[in-house]
Amino acid sequence: MSSWVKFSLKHPVPTIVLFLTLVVIGAVSVTRLSVDLYPAMEYPLAVISTKYEGAGPQEVEQLVSRPLEEIAGTAGGVTSVMSTNSEGQSVVLVQFDWGTDMDLATLSLREKVDQVKGFFPDGVGAPMVFKIDPQALPVLTIGLSGADPIELKRLAEEKVKPRLERTDGVASVNINGGTEREIQVIVDPHRLQASGISINQVAQALRYENLNLPGGQVESGTTNLLVRTVGQFSSVDEIRELRLGPVRLGDIAEVRDAYAEVTSKVWIDGEPAVGMDIQKQTGGNTVAIAEGIKAELDLIAKDLPAGVKASVLMDQSKMVQESVMSVADSGWQGGLLAIAVLYIFLRHFGATLAVGIAIPISVIATFGPLFFGGVTLNLMSLGGLSLGVGMMVDGAIVVLENIFRHKQMGKDIDTATLDGASEVGLAVSSSTITTVVVFLPVVWITGIAQQYFRELALSVTYSLMTSLLVSITLVPMLARYLLRDKTGPVKPPSRLYVWWGEKLDAIDAVYRRMLGWALRHRWTVLTVGTLSLGLTALFYFQLGMEFIPKTDTSEFRITVRMPPGTQLSETEKAVNKAVEAARQVPELRQMYVSLGSTGDAFSVSGGKSNVGYVVGALLAPGERERDLETIMESLRQSITIPGARVNVVASGMLDPGGSPIEVQIRGDDLSVLEALANQAADVIAKVPGAREVRTSVDEGLPEVQVKVDRARAAAYNLSPSTIAVAVQSAVKGQVVSEYRSGGKEIDIRLQATEAARADMEALAQLPISSGTGQTVPLGQIATLVKGTGPTVVEREDRARVVKITGSIHDRDMGHVVSDIKAEMAKVAIPPGYTVSYEGQNKEMEDAFGGLIQALLFSIALVYLTMAAQFESWLHPFIIMFTVPLSLSGAFGSLVLTGRSLDISGMIGLILLVGIVVDNAIVLIDHVNQLRREGHSVMEALQEGCPTRLRPVLMTTLCTLLGLFPLALGLAAGSDLQAPMATVVIGGLAVSTLLTLIMIPVVYSLVEDLVARILRRSPAKAA
Repeated sequence: MSSWVKFSLKHPVPTIVLFLTLVVIGAVSVTRLSVDLYPAMEYPLAVISTKYEGAGPQEVEQLVSRPLEEIAGTAGGVTSVMSTNSEGQSVVLVQFDWGTDMDLATLSLREKVDQVKGFFPDGVGAPMVFKIDPQALPVLTIGLSGADPIELKRLAEEKVKPRLERTDGVASVNINGGTEREIQVIVDPHRLQASGISINQVAQALRYENLNLPGGQVESGTTNLLVRTVGQFSSVDEIRELRLGPVRLGDIAEVRDAYAEVTSKVWIDGEPAVGMDIQKQTGGNTVAIAEGIKAELDLIAKDLPAGVKASVLMDQSKMVQESVMSVADSGWQGGLLAIAVLYIFLRHFGATLAVGIAIPISVIATFGPLFFGGVTLNLMSLGGLSLGVGMMVDGAIVVLENIFRHKQMGKDIDTATLDGASEVGLAVSSSTITTVVVFLPVVWITGIAQQYFRELALSVTYSLMTSLLVSITLVPMLARYLLRDKTGPVKPPSRLYVWWGEKLDAIDAVYRRMLGWALRHRWTVLTVGTLSLGLTALFYFQLGMEFIPKTDTSEFRITVRMPPGTQLSETEKAVNKAVEAARQVPELRQMYVSLGSTGDAFSVSGGKSNVGYVVGALLAPGERERDLETIMESLRQSITIPGARVNVVASGMLDPGGSPIEVQIRGDDLSVLEALANQAADVIAKVPGAREVRTSVDEGLPEVQVKVDRARAAAYNLSPSTIAVAVQSAVKGQVVSEYRSGGKEIDIRLQATEAARADMEALAQLPISSGTGQTVPLGQIATLVKGTGPTVVEREDRARVVKITGSIHDRDMGHVVSDIKAEMAKVAIPPGYTVSYEGQNKEMEDAFGGLIQALLFSIALVYLTMAAQFESWLHPFIIMFTVPLSLSGAFGSLVLTGRSLDISGMIGLILLVGIVVDNAIVLIDHVNQLRREGHSVMEALQEGCPTRLRPVLMTTLCTLLGLFPLALGLAAGSDLQAPMATVVIGGLAVSTLLTLIMIPVVYSLVEDLVARILRRSPAKAA
């Protein structure tokens, strides 16, 4: 390292040019970095979604999902296959290994699906294969209000959506609510029967009479003319005049220009509205895209009719900006605190200025590698920079303090700079590299932990390597000029200066006495150190376990689920009760209500009339006294809706992987699974901390089963499929064609009259046209029976499964799940049925397993790195004693602050391995230098350790204070890094106090042992 120091001292201009270049590159890079809430993540999850209109869940399971499951399981890298089978819908989820290239995986999956889709029954739609995009959460949700739902839907589709979709970075705009135009052909079954025409013939006529077809070319002189037959309907009257043999369509049906059945409704603050979810393109800059959308929305608002208002209901970019700025604020606040500490210890403005210049240069220069490394500005990368700010001054402090010490020894500034910087060059580089290498295993971790923390690891690594370059080149060069003696009369120091200098000298004297006592009572000190390990175990068993730190997003979502088959109007009454409860929340700022949807960003199935949700936006955390968890718990207690399942969760954040509580029971018999699920739900609901426990088994869907008498049907030359299509067209209605008007395609829906589908008796009279030209009532060829069928059939790894899910309040997930396992062990599970614990708990166990391996690997890497730099196996072994000493402080800090150990805290433990050894490296390096100069072991310890006391205290305090704003977790978005900062602060504080005493003691004992082995004289206490 001395060559780097000499170069910077001899060639200051090239050194300045180098750092100016790095600063310019960094400054340009920071303006081009994408800004988002989270790092770009890719879940190894693909979806195969298939429609089978009119089929029940069990038919969908048997005829669609099972063949898809079997073929999907043969794809490379597949770890599990799950399916959800509901009425008319199959959703197969295919889980791959973490790290799989999902573009190639989905392409391979499509090829597999193509092999089986030709064997599906008629009526099964083409399967859609796509990957789950974690960034599919809407960037903005916009609401239109101030007019009737018909006009709002028209404005949204014709004026707002097209312009927003043309905005840079926008991928799609999805419209919710409103009323849609539809051409309805309502046939009268009795008139059909009298005319001898079937409903299938009406559908066929509407399809084939509404066509424009090319007919080739004809010659006209020297010109070729295209021939095109124009047969599309040009008016609703033309549809009425359509001839079906001897009768007009208008004679047997009512043709009307009307509106489709309302399947979803939206309100904004109690006023009917239309909602629009806007999704960005993958990899786009959330903040820039949102700003572009809002600018375009301002222009659109000027073209809207009077009274119609366009408002932003949810703005993810706002949270991104607040979170990013708050984490950035924590960084510069920590930097200022570190500079203040430095000035207090050195009491020299020039020395403090040198480090004050080094910090922003190191930070700005770091943005260059971040940009070229494809890292975005997000909570994790900025959190890494905040961590780095506290640590990147360590090297500069050690170098500057040693230069300062050599200057006070009477050396001229050039000699003091060269000797001081060169003397600690190895220690500075070693301490920096040991901190960097601990992140190598983190980059290799698979799973969601790697997705979350890879960019944090990269940002810390880049910042520390940049700071190392600054410490051994720029800082010595700056010190050479800023520490020069002033010419002219010297101003006498102030009383405060002298007083604080005396206090620092007193601290040095106290440490010398403590060190001397410790070296004379080494086994007593060693016993105290061993007892600290007992405290580690005590604190560990008091810790709670979580997966991801809970974050206050200032937004909640209430989902209300009524029994299957509930009409939308009844669901609306139930949702209104949740709305009234939400209105009683004093912190409520805005409310958004939707019927016919769960509000799930990753839902691949259509809306349901029995489901609705309420999204409440709260005041910012600093503007209210209660936190989000407390508000949600009060809502859970206040909402009582008979017959409904109510779920209250935090909204606006990425789902970390399922529910906090998720117990799965696998087996074959649905009735047995349902009984076990209900029994398990009762058991789990009694566990303290468990909330909103529910099963995936809904009440049976009420249905009318049309059981075809095959013998009678065959007598009329009718097949079950022909009968099913006729019933479907009459009851549910069938979109048979499109009517084009004003550039829009409007559905033409064929359906029987309301009287013909009012009840079972009317349905039994539905005329079915036979292949012989006769019509026969449905009741004559089929039996109509009331019954219930399963609403959803779920499968995983080719077995049926039911899930018991729930949320957690006022307890950590680790203890709650542990209690659930203990209670479930008392439940009798029949042979052939198994119980597993999935969701966030499974993700936590997998993540912790990988992080523990990374922690052990990091310890090994740190030891090997120090062994290479010290060229010794023994001294790194002594230094590694600081690692177990830090654990009591790390776990104790979590217990003291009431925080649980989560993956953020686990990353803090890994980081701690690289940080806590730094102080010991500084101590041992100087002790070894003194021993090479001829001092005995005890002389070197008693002289070298006090010499390094001030830089150790300064670097420790700078790191602690640099992390302190982040550890408070008060700012938006800082919740994710707060446990990590807490672990580092607690571990570093305790390890520093123990290191200053324990490491010299261990060093002396080990040297005594080596001396005995080599038959040398043991070290004597002074």
